[in-house]
Amino acid sequence: MGLVTINDLLTERKDRVALYRTWAYGLGEMYEDFVRKDDDDVRFEAGWHGAKARAAGIHASEMSGECRRQVWYSLMGEQREDKELDPFWKKRFRIGHMYHAMVQEDWRRLCEKSNGKMTFESEVRIAPELQEIAAQYDIHSSNDGVICFHEYAGGPPVLRVGLEIKTESPDQFKDLKEPKQMHLRQTCVYMKCLDLPLMWTMYINKGNQNIVPSKPPFTFSFDFDLWNQIEAEMNSVIDFATRNEEPPRKESMGCEFCGYSWVCQPDVLKKKDRREAAKKARAVQQKRLRVIGIGGIRVPKGLNK
Repeated sequence: MGLVTINDLLTERKDRVALYRTWAYGLGEMYEDFVRKDDDDVRFEAGWHGAKARAAGIHASEMSGECRRQVWYSLMGEQREDKELDPFWKKRFRIGHMYHAMVQEDWRRLCEKSNGKMTFESEVRIAPELQEIAAQYDIHSSNDGVICFHEYAGGPPVLRVGLEIKTESPDQFKDLKEPKQMHLRQTCVYMKCLDLPLMWTMYINKGNQNIVPSKPPFTFSFDFDLWNQIEAEMNSVIDFATRNEEPPRKESMGCEFCGYSWVCQPDVLKKKDRREAAKKARAVQQKRLRVIGIGGIRVPKGLNK
């Protein structure tokens, strides 16, 4: 008995399911209380992978958006390239990785202090050699963590909850009323592959470190309908790959961060490059005019500011 697998949502007694949900809904308060009382000396390792380190195949994060062409490129083994992004964005992404590592270490230590009643596994791998559904669709990913409640110390789990950590700017966090659709899609893939009945999307405000509650809508059950939709989309991309035919792309500002934009060459980035080139040309022209004036007449020194 327990709420350990997706099937348990359908077969376990409703009153038991309701009880286990309340345990999951208390995770946020449990985490805040742990941090409040924590006075340990702590060291943890944090890092990130470059674009070229990602394996070929389908990745949950690539299924989160609307563009299926990046999924097609990944299936076809196309090389990802980490473009020369503005350092602002790279530093922002790296801070996100630091938050992930810190929170994962917090959950590891919290569960370690439960005397075996809870366990935590971080960066839970999804790969064809590990799960049947991952083998079927060539899925490669990792979920930030899985929290388990055990019937007794060292005993079998009675509740499994996925943990997905997301960081948001203060303005984004303020407007957050529910998980973003892209994150619901991403976590749905995790839940199916890892057979997780529940998931908490733990959004963190990077401005003041507040977190969203671990109650609905931020903690939710596996969505069967959403999985059916994602599965159909994956089958469609695989069909395109079998025919060696590119699927249509869905252009957005997200193309700026896509590791395949170098080969896809979306129009939205070409327009961006033209705007930036025009901006630089205007700056050069304005500097020239400040020096020589309009019509080629040199502006007296002291008046060209």
